[in-house]
Amino acid sequence: LEEDVAALDEVVVVGFGTQKKASVVGSITNIEPAKLAAAPSRSLSNNLAGMVPGVIAVQRSGDPWFNNSDFWIRGISSFTGNTNPLVLVDGVERSLHDIDPEEIASFSVLKDAAASAVYGVRGANGVVMIETKRGKIGKPQVNVRFEHSFTQPIKIPDYIGSVKYLELINEMYAEQGRNPFVSEATLLNYKNQTDPELYPDVNWWDVISKDHADNTKANVSVNGGTDILRYALVAGYYNENGIIERDKNQEWDSSLKVSRYTVRSNVDVNVTPTTLFRANV
Repeated sequence: LEEDVAALDEVVVVGFGTQKKASVVGSITNIEPAKLAAAPSRSLSNNLAGMVPGVIAVQRSGDPWFNNSDFWIRGISSFTGNTNPLVLVDGVERSLHDIDPEEIASFSVLKDAAASAVYGVRGANGVVMIETKRGKIGKPQVNVRFEHSFTQPIKIPDYIGSVKYLELINEMYAEQGRNPFVSEATLLNYKNQTDPELYPDVNWWDVISKDHADNTKANVSVNGGTDILRYALVAGYYNENGIIERDKNQEWDSSLKVSRYTVRSNVDVNVTPTTLFRANV
């Protein structure tokens, strides 16, 4: 096999620093930050599924506030205690869920013991290392990004109606040799809708839900600096409206929705030729 010299010279973020890919002995996967921004989701953990070999992500809820994914690196390492991977953002342990993809400069997943050994027992479930964007030498650059997305359930059970449902129950009772669940007179009342409140036929999914949900994402980033001072600022806004419809009969808003505001800023100052001062907000 011929060596891919370009790939071997690639710089890989590892525990406490960087190395050339040729000298990395652990299992480490790097993901382009742009790929993590492809899915219209509030939580960054939802975008890991299918992106990283060896990472399993399970989303258990569609509630915009609680739709984070449980994720594991190379399976569940322990059936007791903490099974969550260690997540480090600029070297500080943090939650992965509310990190804005626009803030990320590099995203690395340390998957085996050789790669995560420096973290000891805290790295037993794998380590996710995120480095955020920092200022670069050059003229100020301003980037603006705006997205509006729609989401929709891909499969919903068909509504058969109260009449068909009661007929099926009666058929089931007849096969079991039991008396009908409802009488023919009651069934006629459902068919003719003589009293909609006493004999209802309501498709509640249509009543309480919308055809689709939507979300809006906007980001502004400013980056620049000189040999002495470099700065970076990323501000983001995210809004998601769930698929549950608001009850117009109530004064309060019963729909599901979430709004999130994020700001990340950092400044690098070369105080002396050998001293670098960094401030992160």
